[in-house]
Amino acid sequence: MRTRLYLNLGLTFESLQQTALCNDYFRKSIFLAEQNHLYEDLFRARYNLGTIHWRAGKHSQAMRCLEGARECAHTMRKRFMESECCVAIAQVLQDLGDFLAAKRALKKAYRLGSQKPVQRAAICQNLQHVLAVVRLQQQLEEAEGRDPQGAMVICEQLGDLFSKAGDFPRAAEAYQKQLRFAELLDRPGAERAIIHVSLATTLGDMKDHHGAVRHYEEELRLRSGNVLEEAKTWLNIALSREEAGDAYELLAPCFQKALSCAQQAQRPQLQRQVLQHLHTVQLRLQPQEAPETETRLRELSVAEDEDEEEEAEEAAATAESEALEAGEVELSESEDDADGLTPQLEEDEELQGHLGRRKGSKWNRRNDMGETLLHRACIEGQLRRVQDLVRQGHPLNPRDYCGWTPLHEACNYGHLEIVRFLLDHGAAVDDPGGQGCEGITPLHDALNCGHFEVAELLLERGASVTLRTRKGLSPLETLQQWVKLYRRDLDLETRQKARAVEMLLQAAASGQDPHSSQAFHTPSSLLFDPETSPPLSPCPEPPSNSTRLPEASQAHVRVSPGQAAPAMARPRRSRHGPASSSSSSEGEDSAGPARPSQKRPRCSATAQRVAAWTPGPASNREAATASTSRAAYQAAIRGVGSAQSRLGPGPPRGHSKALAPQAALIPEEECLAGDWLELDMPLTRSRRPRPRGTGDNRRPSSTSGSDSEESRPRARAKQVRLTCMQSCSAPVNAGPGSLASEPPGSPSTPRVSEPSGDSSAAGQPLGPALPPPIRVRVQVQDHLFLIPVPHSSDTHSVAWLAEQAAQRYYQTCGLLPRLTLRKEGALLAPQDLIPDVLQSNDEVLAEVTSWDLPPLTDRYRRACQSLGQGEHQQVLQAVELQGLGLSFSACSLALDQAQLTPLLRALKLHTALRELRLAGNRLGDKCVAELVAALGTMPSLALLDLSSNHLGPEGLRQLAMGLPGQATLQSLEELDLSMNPLGDGCGQSLASLLRACPLLSTLRLQACGFGPSFFPSHQTALGSAFQDAEHLKTLSLSYNALGAPALARTLQSLPAGTLLHLELSSVAAGKGDADLMEPVFRYLAKEGCALAHLTLSANHLGDKAVRDLCRCLSLCPSLISLDLSANPEISCASLEELLSTLQKRPQGLSFLGLSGCAVQGPLGLGLWDKIAAQLRELQLCSRRLCAEDRDALRQLQPSRPGAGECTLDHGSKLFFRRL
Repeated sequence: MRTRLYLNLGLTFESLQQTALCNDYFRKSIFLAEQNHLYEDLFRARYNLGTIHWRAGKHSQAMRCLEGARECAHTMRKRFMESECCVAIAQVLQDLGDFLAAKRALKKAYRLGSQKPVQRAAICQNLQHVLAVVRLQQQLEEAEGRDPQGAMVICEQLGDLFSKAGDFPRAAEAYQKQLRFAELLDRPGAERAIIHVSLATTLGDMKDHHGAVRHYEEELRLRSGNVLEEAKTWLNIALSREEAGDAYELLAPCFQKALSCAQQAQRPQLQRQVLQHLHTVQLRLQPQEAPETETRLRELSVAEDEDEEEEAEEAAATAESEALEAGEVELSESEDDADGLTPQLEEDEELQGHLGRRKGSKWNRRNDMGETLLHRACIEGQLRRVQDLVRQGHPLNPRDYCGWTPLHEACNYGHLEIVRFLLDHGAAVDDPGGQGCEGITPLHDALNCGHFEVAELLLERGASVTLRTRKGLSPLETLQQWVKLYRRDLDLETRQKARAVEMLLQAAASGQDPHSSQAFHTPSSLLFDPETSPPLSPCPEPPSNSTRLPEASQAHVRVSPGQAAPAMARPRRSRHGPASSSSSSEGEDSAGPARPSQKRPRCSATAQRVAAWTPGPASNREAATASTSRAAYQAAIRGVGSAQSRLGPGPPRGHSKALAPQAALIPEEECLAGDWLELDMPLTRSRRPRPRGTGDNRRPSSTSGSDSEESRPRARAKQVRLTCMQSCSAPVNAGPGSLASEPPGSPSTPRVSEPSGDSSAAGQPLGPALPPPIRVRVQVQDHLFLIPVPHSSDTHSVAWLAEQAAQRYYQTCGLLPRLTLRKEGALLAPQDLIPDVLQSNDEVLAEVTSWDLPPLTDRYRRACQSLGQGEHQQVLQAVELQGLGLSFSACSLALDQAQLTPLLRALKLHTALRELRLAGNRLGDKCVAELVAALGTMPSLALLDLSSNHLGPEGLRQLAMGLPGQATLQSLEELDLSMNPLGDGCGQSLASLLRACPLLSTLRLQACGFGPSFFPSHQTALGSAFQDAEHLKTLSLSYNALGAPALARTLQSLPAGTLLHLELSSVAAGKGDADLMEPVFRYLAKEGCALAHLTLSANHLGDKAVRDLCRCLSLCPSLISLDLSANPEISCASLEELLSTLQKRPQGLSFLGLSGCAVQGPLGLGLWDKIAAQLRELQLCSRRLCAEDRDALRQLQPSRPGAGECTLDHGSKLFFRRL
């Protein structure tokens, strides 16, 4: 018991930041636990002490404590506890920069397992990060001395990786190293500008905004002449200066230059963006200039600006291309095993997924293979997209991670016009590629793929015919090898084309003019010999240490008109390599440095042409013999039979049962010419992503003649993915007429054999059995929803699941999000079917891409319908009239909690709102959670009025607890909590609220039920909060019976140097509270007291208190307004004393309030002269004045014509003002 008591005491003193006592009690707890073998308590003590040392920066002590805790967990055989220790150790090691040791700790944590799926996911994510860092650091060590270009790319990847993980100092260090390499290599200014953008973004994340400005200015120098980029850079400079707190005089020129450049670039959308930021800054710093900016914003018409429409289309195309890039990576990852960490990631240290690029420049964005936007456009054959990118300044010769340039990609895929355009704009025609490209030039690439028109163009533009690959092949030898391999499959026209190109190459090699005007025509048919063709299996993915497939095995033949010519196999980075065998962590760490991984090989074109082949008449080709059919089928089995073993185990998707054992090979007399491949899956319309590098995916369709044949029993369930059909689109030709190809562009859906009429008679079920019910957990921000997927005739898609999650979130929070779903980091495509990508009880993460925000009136009506609450007519009028303006008021409507909830939900994400007034309603404590949720979406809110809302101490506590750690109320300047029954117990909550509002300048706490014990019971918290409130200018504590002791402690904690307005009306505990003025006098006598307005009305003050106050007036020259009204014991003597004291000050008072006091006439003309000289405004009760005073006042006005006095004598009140 004492062991746990010491542990709790240590934790308590740690929370109080008393380090010495904390360590003492922890040591006592550890000693007792060791003596008595209390391993669980020993684990807790060591683990907590280790984390405390880690947070304090004592890494060596933290490691010792955490290692001791891990040993305790190991002794108790508590795997989950040991896993937690390994994770904490890895965090310490990462802080120390030892990522290799951190990798070992995280691997051990992963193998030990985690108690919660969230913890397991965090371990996987952290391990992926560490593996990537280790791999890149090893590559950087190898490349620094011998390959500065490669080292520069690796530094960039390291910087992006650290930035993504939030390790901004290391990211900045990596970018600085990248910049040094770029300057060493004398890279173009555009590339160095991108690095400066990354550095500026990172320094901004580190709150070093002036450093960010320096790098933006350097980017501006390097991008001189590009007005569009200059506009964006000037905007970034302005925003960084704003974050740094610079004056408006420094911000305005930056915004104006950004606007001028955006106008020159003719980008209305960018102009509006600049004006919107400028308008926000002007509202805060220069309000008088804001209307002009707002007028200019309105003048920018969206609908009538054709240039802007083109810009929007261009941006949409960019977004679509980027979405495609991300989708290619992430959709493939969604098919991984549900364990979350593949063996390849665990053993081969291969980081899967997309290493997100910094958003400093759009040209710097790459997918997981290192392909830029230009790479993707060249691969997809989008000529207009390529032209737009180059015109906008995209670099022409960037390399992907394997070393291929966009020109390589265009030649590989045979896009002639794109090749022509790139060469016209200066693309490197003889680029041999990077480290993983084996010296292949664009000419080698085009010849190796049979793109003779492209090869001709390259020769015309001076491509070298003497350069050789690392295997020693010249372009001529590459072509000869291609012809030799495919000679049986080439028709006459293709042979003539190949011969013509061969003659061109020979002429160029001999020094003659290689140009030839011979016209080339695409053949209309192709021949196919199954015995001499390449195997029908999919192109194998090379192992990580392989370089490139032999060129001779990658060629293809020409195709008939209308058929796209897919590209040849070429080394690409593999996303899912073969799983390696398990080994110990020590063995893994001792492995050699990892080589750059390579992309997925593109499929052999000859194999792809099989799907497009249409058999000729019977006279041209006779029926195949039985042995030939069997040989073809065996070739097919070699290609697809190992798909399941390569892809790893997966849960069966169908429920079928074999009636009898079946032979592996089907005799040719049984159904070989029909639908011989069966998929035991429900019929779906799910589209698979097209394989990379293909033009028109051609899939086999069911033949019309297969309906009448006898259906045989299904031997086993469907193999999860048929790699042969999906990767290369190469179905097997078993004989003439056995398979018919689909027309180009048809959806790639898997074939399912149609059941025949005899199958039901044989005892086979008419349809597949219903799968077990699926329930999916969807995490939307802080909410987790369990969503059942009902069985129906149409299988639900991922888009349906996202819509269900959005509706549930709307029911809970009142906001309707637009969601994208991720499973273990992989993006789920909306069109995919749920059973294809998810299993029951899987948890997916929903990311909010945008919000559905109709007009405020519609939002309010929809919120009422969602909550089953009737619409309040006055609230409806308020939202209709005020809409989405800068202020919203719903005061004095007496709305209860049920009526306020839909209003608060409707106001969510009203980001422009500056003032929210809800005074005079019945918010209560139960509705504060809705209020906090709404305030969290109003970053610009400057005024919040919650007065008279039945808000109690619990409600204030909820309000205070919901604000810290968020951006909520960071801009709040005025808060009114008056007339709420807060009581004395809310001091801690009020202190937390003050800390959560750093810009608060006005705080009103009138009539909140504070008593004598309010401040003393929370003096430490409240005193610290008030002292830290540097911007507090106005504080009202009126109508709270504080009494002299509580008032003294309150005034002692107030910041005398900044507070300007203090209201203390009716704070006396009673008539006998004679010492009430002492703390006020001490406060006014403080050095540097800046108080200008003081209210002391209704505090039972008399002439003695006023005489003492007069002595303080000379000590506080800043005081210019004094309200002593409603103190009936103050007489005319006090007025005379005040006027005499004011004569000794440099200035009088702008306001003196004595209404409700015992000032009795006649005052005399001399006293009225003093009043006119020392006071600008006076308020008296005229009930005690006589007619002589009124006459004296009337005589006073004509005698001083220049002073401009005015009086108001109405009823029992007399007001005098000197204008």
